[in-house]
Amino acid sequence: MYPNPSPRAVGWPSTAVIAWLRKRVVAAGCDPSVVPDVPFHIMRAPEVMKVCGFESRTTLWRRSQDSDFPKPVPLRDLEHECAA
Repeated sequence: MYPNPSPRAVGWPSTAVIAWLRKRVVAAGCDPSVVPDVPFHIMRAPEVMKVCGFESRTTLWRRSQDSDFPKPVPLRDLEHECAA
């Protein structure tokens, strides 16, 4: 059998995603205030895809590899730091 490492849970800070959206809106020549403020929380992949209009997880991961889109943060490390 092949080893089956469990995938690391990741998320995106909502503030980073909102900042990225606002930069895109400004680059398109529109008013960045059309992007609503959201309270800070960790966004999982489905929520990021919905907010940013990405059609697939592959698009999300490819954008995450670009220097333009925010990188995900590992949730396991966050949970460990919060418990300490």
